Amino acid sequence: MLVHVPTDYLELDDHELWAVVQDCDPIEMAHRALARRYSGRAGPAPARAAPGPGGVALALTGGGVRITPPERLATLWGATVAAATAHHLIPPGVVVAGLVVEGGGVDYLAMLCRALPDLSHVVLHGERPPDPLLTDLLDAHGVRAGYAPSPEAAFHGSDIVISHGRVQRPLSPRHVLIEAGEPREGPAGTARVFADRPLPGERDLGDLLTWPPSAVRAAGPVVVRVREPAYGAPVLPARLFQAALSRDLGTRPDQ
Repeated sequence: MLVHVPTDYLELDDHELWAVVQDCDPIEMAHRALARRYSGRAGPAPARAAPGPGGVALALTGGGVRITPPERLATLWGATVAAATAHHLIPPGVVVAGLVVEGGGVDYLAMLCRALPDLSHVVLHGERPPDPLLTDLLDAHGVRAGYAPSPEAAFHGSDIVISHGRVQRPLSPRHVLIEAGEPREGPAGTARVFADRPLPGERDLGDLLTWPPSAVRAAGPVVVRVREPAYGAPVLPARLFQAALSRDLGTRPDQ
């Protein structure tokens, strides 16, 4: 079977990408990418995109984008998964997020702010001094920031923790941990493990997003592992492409 990979894509600089990200709904993108619906019925297997030349992320339909560095698309996918998971599992009320990353914090917070209107505090480790965009984003959404001296300290009082490292800390029943970047393998103590590309012993993240959140949380802590490479979720580059078109942003390679 022949698969047509489109050649239509836009090159986005950092400021254009930031503007486009504001238009993306992480909840809708995660559900589409993981081929699941709120009904709990599995959709068709998600199409896989191809890495294009020179860091172009091409979706199988709807065009694609080129961004620098291309690894940032992987960060955006991790942010999308984290935000959709938090929206599904964290009940309404005052929400505190812990962020243990070395770079990319602004992308995670942009998606979290879209998905969690009740986000009130964020505890940062590895992002100090913070990106000016991050500071502006927090101010715009009225989110207060604190700084943790260690990765483990970011867990104190947090409902959800996003980590790009392998944080060695026992999880309490309330915790939702997102492991992105280089997630570990194997069991995670008493926590149930879900993944966008599950390994043996892990559950499919698409299933988690359809289960009643109260039942999931009542069973103990949750770990979500984001393994999908930057080009593995074609919904994301396609949505960025569409949002860039609507804002008249980006440059075509032949211009």
